[in-house]
Amino acid sequence: MTQSNDTLLDGYDVYPTVRTSGYTPIINNWRLYDDENTLTPVTPLAGENVSPSAVQNGEVLKLRVSVTEVEGAPGENIKFNLQYSEYPDFRDGVTLTATTSCTGNSLWCYADGAGENNAVIDSTVLSGVGSCASGSGAGCGTVNEAQGVSGTYDQPAFSTAEHEFTLKQDGARVNAVYYFRLVDATNGVNLVASSSFPSLSTQGAVLTFSVAGINAQTVTEGITTDATTTPTAISFGSLLVDTPVETAQRLTVFANGTQGYRVFMQFDQGLLDSYGNAIASVSATNDAPSDWVSQCAPGATGCFGYHAGDNTLYDSSLRFALDNSYAGVESGPVEVMASNVPVTFDVSDVVYKTQVGFLQPAGDYTTTVRYIVIPIF
Repeated sequence: MTQSNDTLLDGYDVYPTVRTSGYTPIINNWRLYDDENTLTPVTPLAGENVSPSAVQNGEVLKLRVSVTEVEGAPGENIKFNLQYSEYPDFRDGVTLTATTSCTGNSLWCYADGAGENNAVIDSTVLSGVGSCASGSGAGCGTVNEAQGVSGTYDQPAFSTAEHEFTLKQDGARVNAVYYFRLVDATNGVNLVASSSFPSLSTQGAVLTFSVAGINAQTVTEGITTDATTTPTAISFGSLLVDTPVETAQRLTVFANGTQGYRVFMQFDQGLLDSYGNAIASVSATNDAPSDWVSQCAPGATGCFGYHAGDNTLYDSSLRFALDNSYAGVESGPVEVMASNVPVTFDVSDVVYKTQVGFLQPAGDYTTTVRYIVIPIF
């Protein structure tokens, strides 16, 4: 630079600089497949660059993506990671959880499929990719089943290579659209897409709940049932003095809510006859159940209670983990079954137990039990 009279400036505090482009990969074509145990997938979920729908919880997929280098600069020791987001601008992009850290509601995880992490793919399936035969050629990218910061893949300038990612739906939000993008972890760059990012939509909300009776002489939760129940009736039969009687019902839940579900039970009253006499409820509560003998001592007029067979309730509570743990009738709903993650046919038994003494008035004693299931989406 010179002054207006063409005299050279003596020096500069800041020098103008320019930097040429380096390795610049972008996403071109993509497709999702459902045969993760095949080295080269052949069962697509939808067409090329088309989002599949109704992807179920627990489903393992293979994503094939073609990556083109557009600035004429080769890439060395490249490792691509995969991120997901519910937003196409990836304002909250999250890298897939490691396979060994998948918890049941991690949303999206890496998964183990055919091929080894960082291995070269054997052949390509997308259009517009460079040559690749038997794992040889500029179009052969890598298998990716775990995140990393560097790899062994080198991409020639201006080439288009195909890469594979194995991923698992792990309690992702129901009926939601998820977008995926590649990250050049070696150089710390998020890849842009020339047309669109890979995407899919998850299955809609699913909740099924059933109650089944349990036959007499069935062993469950440390007891052997004395009478047969049905889905709508729990009958203790004729009670003998000082003789405990135990029955049970079986609950089954299918719920794909990200935070699982909870089942509550509610009695409309204690065990009462038409004159208002009651078979006394045991004193322990759902929050703090206790063993039967300590609550129903010899000589008691009568006792009635229940045991929740689900060993781990919501927020990992183990209060009913011991078989001999009973609670009595309380006002309002109480928890008897739960999960913090989506489930497929979760099964648990609820045990009902009673006994009467010599001083219990004779009569027909009844109550109504209501089950309430709450999915948490």
